[in-house]
Amino acid sequence: MGEIRASDVVYAACDALVAGLDAPGLRILAACTRAEADYDVQDLLPAALAELGLTFYPIAGKAGQEAAARALARHMLAASSRLVSSLSGFTSATDTSCL
Repeated sequence: MGEIRASDVVYAACDALVAGLDAPGLRILAACTRAEADYDVQDLLPAALAELGLTFYPIAGKAGQEAAARALARHMLAASSRLVSSLSGFTSATDTSCL
């Protein structure tokens, strides 16, 4: 597959089923043996993702790189927002002007 082993994709499909996601392609993907995974995952993954309403981005494609950059930016913004909220709670808890 590229960045991730095919068997890890199969394990992720199993985890998704356990978590409550369900689609025929996801079940087929989760049923792959280790021996089958290296050969079948690349063909099965795009259909399984599509059935779940997700988009498959080829590893070297520009659209995938842009989607990854957007996801990373959202993650970083959410983390910084949580940090600011935590710090504002901390400063108000240590404010001594009320003493």
